[in-house]
Amino acid sequence: MIHPRLSTSTLGLLFVTLTLAQVALSQVEPAPPELRGLIVTMERGGCDGMCPVYTVTIHGTGTVEYEGYEWVKFIGRHQGSIPLDNVRTLVECFFDADFFSPEEPQLHATTTGDPGVTFTYTCGDFSTTVVDRTGRFGRLRECIDQLSNTEMWTGTEERHGEQQRLLDRMKIARPDLFKHQY
Repeated sequence: MIHPRLSTSTLGLLFVTLTLAQVALSQVEPAPPELRGLIVTMERGGCDGMCPVYTVTIHGTGTVEYEGYEWVKFIGRHQGSIPLDNVRTLVECFFDADFFSPEEPQLHATTTGDPGVTFTYTCGDFSTTVVDRTGRFGRLRECIDQLSNTEMWTGTEERHGEQQRLLDRMKIARPDLFKHQY
């Protein structure tokens, strides 16, 4: 029995709308075979200042996993997704950065205070990890951040700059608070 307030044409329109929604949902692009086993992870470490500390993992399916630790907008685990075109571009970024060359970056600390970044690229049975403390892969870091949209969880670079300036002023005003006691 049809509800008295629903006409046959309303029910027909509802049926067509639900059918179209089901078709649209079933047309989500699956990851192509060459991307299915892809897992890229970037871990940003801490520094002497207010550098964002977080890990982001991007899967070949477009799934993005984020975990924020400190100096970020969101602490804890969060998940999102990116288009497969971004995943393809991400793979290109690794090749453009010459990530797979046998020459590894020097693993010493920089004088700029730039935190170390650990990159792991896994595809199927192949996996390689590089710890970059020289900034050699700075553009790769920017590429990963941009393509995975980490800024929605970490906050903007402007915000981090403002926090750093505040910390610097505090160090000048109250140096006794920043003395290391061992």
